Amino acid sequence: MNLVQIETFLCVARLGSFRAAAQRLGTTQPCISQRVRELETSLGSELFDRSSRRQVRLTARGRALVPDAERFLLAGAELRRRFSSVKALRGIVRLGVTGTIAVNWLPKLIDALAQDAAGVEIEFVADLSANLSRLLAGGRLDLAFFAGAPPQSGFVGEIVGRVPLAWFCSPRLNVPAKVLQASELAAWPLITDVPGTSFHRLSAGWFEKAGVRPARNHACSSLATRIQLAEAGLGIALIPLTALSDELDDGRLRRVDVEPALPDLEHVLAYPSSPLEAPVRKVIEMIKRQLAFEPNFRFSSVSRRARPLGQAPSAKRQAELRG
Repeated sequence: MNLVQIETFLCVARLGSFRAAAQRLGTTQPCISQRVRELETSLGSELFDRSSRRQVRLTARGRALVPDAERFLLAGAELRRRFSSVKALRGIVRLGVTGTIAVNWLPKLIDALAQDAAGVEIEFVADLSANLSRLLAGGRLDLAFFAGAPPQSGFVGEIVGRVPLAWFCSPRLNVPAKVLQASELAAWPLITDVPGTSFHRLSAGWFEKAGVRPARNHACSSLATRIQLAEAGLGIALIPLTALSDELDDGRLRRVDVEPALPDLEHVLAYPSSPLEAPVRKVIEMIKRQLAFEPNFRFSSVSRRARPLGQAPSAKRQAELRG
């Protein structure tokens, strides 16, 4: 008795036909019949009633075997997964990620790899997107997941998500509660990313398209610090929509509506276009699988930093903590 025989038995049982099972399993009807006969001989029981030419039916012993056969097949698949593919995949993959992704999403990837490919280990570098691009181009990373374009020559860049952006400020700034044109927004102190980053280029390009230039544009590479600076009233900050929760609920920040709308910040998965080793391909597969469920990168923990003493959590956050 073997897994192929069990798989064949279940296929015939579900389809009710040796011919249909042969088509489903990509083999011949005589081969299917032989597998079933070998299983019946091994068990010492007839599993199918073959008296009808149109459709075969399970015997009483055949019906009793179905649940055990399903468990047997699942156990075999689990054994193959744990002791075949996992052992074949071994190695260290050098992955570059931005700081926010490292804190909020990278642990999920490492946990998933431990379950699905325990032989593959991640050695990560958390840095600015521009620096990650340079490390990738210099061969010091196997792949990188960041905002912006990959190195141009010899690299693949797959857009795996888009993050909507918006301007936010503290109510203490008294920014007018109306839709601002780029020329009106440019008169206020702004807080974006450091020059050379995709985030900064996106902001600068938005203003250039409107034919204006900000009077004061502060630079901050840390998203969490940028949020804190905006809360302190030091400027209107450009922040991913998915990075805020409590700040808006508590009224510490409010959105500044603008026209025209800002473009989304694209996140790419970048890696060399040359043939990749199996561990690298596995990590790429796992990243794409995870991102299928998180297309907007909801990095909720960015806003859950330490609060000043005496400041209570929001009602929403208290409810989350309770349940």
